[in-house]
Order: sequence, then structure tokens, then C-alpha cells
Amino acid sequence: MSVISQTNKSRFMPLRVASAGVCCSVGNDTASTSAAIRARLNHFRQGSFVDTAGEPINVAMLYDVPTWGQSRLQHMYRSAMTECLAGLPLTSDQLPPSFSSVRSGSAVPDFIAISSTSW
Repeated sequence: MSVISQTNKSRFMPLRVASAGVCCSVGNDTASTSAAIRARLNHFRQGSFVDTAGEPINVAMLYDVPTWGQSRLQHMYRSAMTECLAGLPLTSDQLPPSFSSVRSGSAVPDFIAISSTSW
């Protein structure tokens, strides 16, 4: 049995999850995603992408989002962040400017801009 020394114990800080936001192939928000995961649902289907042998690849797609690439990732990020920030007891003037724009749904913060070249 391992024993955590008093010095190591002091390094751990309590964690409090104040809000959550999710946007993925099984749900566009936390509630629907959680329900789909509990029900063991998925949206995997044959996609239009093919592997090196020319065979179709099964993919899990985000429904009702007609964009692809960076725009699609930005939509997913914006949706998750908007939901997460909406659950916090903060006003827009208490958030950094880049987060205020996410809450209003106008833009993705510059510091988390998604670049297709980073893949």
C-alpha cells in the first residue's frame, strides 16, 4: 500500500467543475451528448473518405453543420465554449475580451484559432 507523504499531499489542489460544454458527433450540447453516451448511441457510418486501398472509412459526423475543415472545428469549439460560458455566473464584462466574443457567438478567440496546418 502506498502512502502519500504530507509534502506530496500539499501539491494537490481541489478541483471544482463549474460548467461544461460539449459539441461532438453524438450531441451538440452536454445534455444530448450525455444521454447519447449513456444510451450507447453513435453516429458512425460510411463516409466519403477512403483509405489507401480505396475503401470507404467509417466516420462519426456532426449533423446539421454543412461546413468542413477549419470552419467546422470552429463551429464545434464555439458551440462548446458558448454552452460552457453560459453556465458560469459571470457577466460579459468579467470575461477577457476574447471570451466575450465567444459568448456572443461572433468569433473564435485568437489564442485558440484552429489552423488546418497544425494537423
